[in-house]
Amino acid sequence: MKRRFPDRSVLASAALAALGLLAVAAVAAAQPDNDLAALLAELEPGFEVLPLTDGYVLKPRAEDAPVQLLEVRDGAVIADGEPLTRRRLRRLLGDSAAAALLELAELTAAADELASARRRL
Repeated sequence: MKRRFPDRSVLASAALAALGLLAVAAVAAAQPDNDLAALLAELEPGFEVLPLTDGYVLKPRAEDAPVQLLEVRDGAVIADGEPLTRRRLRRLLGDSAAAALLELAELTAAADELASARRRL
């Protein structure tokens, strides 16, 4: 019985598709890194920022801050162990800090998704 192998053009197309996916992933990975660096620099004056394997912990520098500790992970912002809504976050920290923290939450969620996609390749 003769074994039939895929046509060379099929193999070449599959290889090009895989390379294309890797190129898209590399470009997507570079953009969040740039955005992340700028975002962390924006947060540094008001918070001590500590990286975790799956997000960040932020400790407000102000002694009279309305929260003691913030966690940003899985696309959420958690204050002193309590997940915050966008509205509550804005009331606690103001529009500027809330916007930066929400963007950081989005970037960490995107990074998690990208890492998951890379594992599937």
